[in-house]
Amino acid sequence: MEKRRILIVDDYPSIVYAMKHILSGENYEVICAYDGKQGFEYIHQYEPDLMILDLKMPGMDGLEMLRYIRSNERIKDIPVIIVTGYDTEQSYIESLNQEADYLRKPFGPEVLTTLVRKRLQRGSGQSRPSGADWLRYADVEVNTKSRLAFRGNHKLVLTPREFDLLVCFLRHPDQVLSRNALVEQAWGHNFEGDTTVVTVYVGYLRDKLEIEKKSRLLQTERGVGYVLREPKTESGTQNGTF
Repeated sequence: MEKRRILIVDDYPSIVYAMKHILSGENYEVICAYDGKQGFEYIHQYEPDLMILDLKMPGMDGLEMLRYIRSNERIKDIPVIIVTGYDTEQSYIESLNQEADYLRKPFGPEVLTTLVRKRLQRGSGQSRPSGADWLRYADVEVNTKSRLAFRGNHKLVLTPREFDLLVCFLRHPDQVLSRNALVEQAWGHNFEGDTTVVTVYVGYLRDKLEIEKKSRLLQTERGVGYVLREPKTESGTQNGTF
């Protein structure tokens, strides 16, 4: 079974070390960040199953990070535990309003592990995009229910037709699809018109997928059709393989 991943964000190394030691002993994968900026980066890089946030940190404190998490469609369901030795009634109330648990320092190992276990049970299946509604290939993800699409950390703004076309490719990765096949699946059986419209929409979709000079995933097989495929490196192997 895949280990559940926990991100700890706290600017006290001794406390981070202690929590990591305790949680690693419970067979969790533990990622550590030591300030708000690093924590902010790690949220997207590692997509944790649960986060433990210190309330007071330089750069971005725990409540600021919590507000960001809850406002971001992709990561809003990550379970969060706020830990602090400098709490106020206002911070406590806001944490609860943002659906975070609140743990006051100091606390013992059993308190920490019990809260983490219970929080993961309550948030099971929500922290990372998963299930039948999500389709993935390389760093592209779409949710067919909410019709959200991402490439890496970037939300893609797609028209309904572009989204349907991307779903089609994601359901048939590494498979060359003809224009007729794409029309049938993305436009429907009642389509009337020239299938060259596929070329136009593939171009639109390709431009949006290549946001910030991302690698080209939509490849053209001349005379045959189009394929969702990771580009080959100079050595002839695909990215991410050996």
